[in-house]
Amino acid sequence: MIPAKGFGPYRFTLTEAEARAAAARLALRHGLGARFERDYVAPLVLFVLLLVFVAILGFTGLINRRLAEAALLVGAILFLAARAVAHWRLRRVQQRAKSAVDRVAATGDTRLAVDDGGLTIGAGNESQRRSFHELNEAEDAGGVIYLWRKTDWAPIVIPARIFADEAEAGRFLAFARARIGKSSP
Repeated sequence: MIPAKGFGPYRFTLTEAEARAAAARLALRHGLGARFERDYVAPLVLFVLLLVFVAILGFTGLINRRLAEAALLVGAILFLAARAVAHWRLRRVQQRAKSAVDRVAATGDTRLAVDDGGLTIGAGNESQRRSFHELNEAEDAGGVIYLWRKTDWAPIVIPARIFADEAEAGRFLAFARARIGKSSP
């Protein structure tokens, strides 16, 4: 049963492991979300098609063996270059995500209170009110609950350990998902 007054108040400080996990999740989601097909799938498909095409041309004798070998080498070099660029981009996004999560972790003691309309999260003398209609999705991954915002790619990160038990964390996640689904902009 969901409490009538909401959840909290809670106080937490992200551990280094939670900050690393959040940064990795943030980087993976952002880095692969928009460009996964272009950066990872398309080069692989093109390389496989090149292999098949060159093999057919080489086996049928339409091109000589040396030309087929050269085409395969050039294709392999281009595939590896595309893969290296994709990994470089992902690494850059991961570093950016790590610095964003480190800023959140550096705030130290964080306060969180949740009610029917949204949540209030703050550290020190500052606090921010986020309504549920500003959120896009809620998920639990690796003991950390992420509340993904519509406008910003950085989520609100809540460690699941702040809840009394796993069942309460599950109730909170169900509560947040229900509110996000019902909210309107």
